[in-house]
Amino acid sequence: IIIPAYNAEAYIGRCLDRILDQDYHNEVEIIVVNDGSTDLTAKVIDVYQSRYPNIIRIMTQKNGGVCAARNKGLDSVTGEWVWFCDADDYICKNGLSYVLDHFVDNDIDVCTFCSISFDSYTLKSFKEPEQVVGKCTFEGTTKSKLKRSFPGSVCDHLFRVSALGNTRFRDMPIGEDVLFDI
Repeated sequence: IIIPAYNAEAYIGRCLDRILDQDYHNEVEIIVVNDGSTDLTAKVIDVYQSRYPNIIRIMTQKNGGVCAARNKGLDSVTGEWVWFCDADDYICKNGLSYVLDHFVDNDIDVCTFCSISFDSYTLKSFKEPEQVVGKCTFEGTTKSKLKRSFPGSVCDHLFRVSALGNTRFRDMPIGEDVLFDI
């Protein structure tokens, strides 16, 4: 799991707590790339890394933006799958476990799942479901999927690392997810 973090002290803890609360937390590698934060992000992630030294790796770079941070993490991934999670995101309880148990197998290279964006108003009224449920909504090749839909955020995909090859994020102010997905 690659998490680019820039001035994320207010929410990186919640993001990490939710990942570490998954059934699979002992089987994942969390790479937090501190992208030149000027707040207390480094201190917060250091505390988590000291608690989970076998799970959390910290990489630090001068501020280069989300693309550079994701690429730095991607260059050091050691697992079979990669998920890009932004520092202000969090996964629902057992969400990652559910995706891994029900949808990830040897026949796929990309698994896309639902994500919800909140503004301050909707976040106050949102109730997280007690149980995660899902269904397969598309089976086919990546090219055939792209012809039928518009690619979204990379934060709602699991990618097989071997299928990515040398694919990396292009440095752009917005839309880097779409280009990466294509």
